[in-house]
Amino acid sequence: MAPHQVSELVLLSPSFITSSGVRQGCVLAPALFCRATDWIMERVASRTGFSLGNDRFTDLDYADDVVLLAHKMDDIHSALEVFETTASQLGLHV
Repeated sequence: MAPHQVSELVLLSPSFITSSGVRQGCVLAPALFCRATDWIMERVASRTGFSLGNDRFTDLDYADDVVLLAHKMDDIHSALEVFETTASQLGLHV
């Protein structure tokens, strides 16, 4: 099936079926998503981050966005692998 053309600049993919999700307006969904993200980041935090004075910074979280912080690219690569592996345990995919 070819993508449906909406305009010259936007193409839509073919339709697909999802097997999970929540109803729109569900107040529990955001709380569960935040808890799942915190659980994942607890496991990733040991792999990344940097120190500034007596404080250690590993990530920045806002809503459904996460920024991993590190001094070296190798640390980020390792942290992303742990993130993907840990997230997949909850059925999430990056």
